[in-house]
Amino acid sequence: MPTVDCIISTYNRASHFLPRAVLSVQNQTHTDWLLTIADDCSTDRTRLIAEAFRQEDPRVQYVCTPKNSGFQSVPKNLAIRATSAPMIAYLDDDNEWTPDHLAELVATLQKHHADLVYGAREFVNDPVHPHPKPMLLGDKMYWNLPQIMTWVPQLLGAMNWVDTSDMLHTRALLKRIGGWNESARQGADWDLIRRVASAGATVVNVPKVLTKYYWHSAGHKGVGG
Repeated sequence: MPTVDCIISTYNRASHFLPRAVLSVQNQTHTDWLLTIADDCSTDRTRLIAEAFRQEDPRVQYVCTPKNSGFQSVPKNLAIRATSAPMIAYLDDDNEWTPDHLAELVATLQKHHADLVYGAREFVNDPVHPHPKPMLLGDKMYWNLPQIMTWVPQLLGAMNWVDTSDMLHTRALLKRIGGWNESARQGADWDLIRRVASAGATVVNVPKVLTKYYWHSAGHKGVGG
């Protein structure tokens, strides 16, 4: 059994976005993982792309919802039910991990006996589908500064600074809080983090950029984030 289940929830992102995300998982220095591509019933070539990756790499698997839910929680929960590793990490289909993403988060979680750990992110304008007016660019924004990124659960009522692609947590924690809330439409990650805080979980920040968050002009964010 792998140590980490990686989950990419996706919808109609077969071209450019999904392959980039999958490759960033395959390029991890921590190699003991299973990647589940959780398709929210896409109508493009997502199944074919996922199958091509699966044929090349036995650490990749594919699951698909019976109908489109329109949000990330349903395909994520489907993937979670299809896996069993003790740790779980997520990657939005239009984002990318740095090669040391899993290694840093796994080491921190184990060192501190934490329930959830998270890193910082760099905001990047997508090179293929650039956004004409990206809100944030570069790796010096306040989300990435250690003194702001530090876990302060009292602030979660006003803002969420832990993106889906930033985090890794134990499977036991997810079972404890009841999984992803399928009634939470937008802001499902915020809902999850608030329930993590309410459960009194041990949460640790890694003050290092471990994710590339892409702004782009390719339409809706999909179920990835």
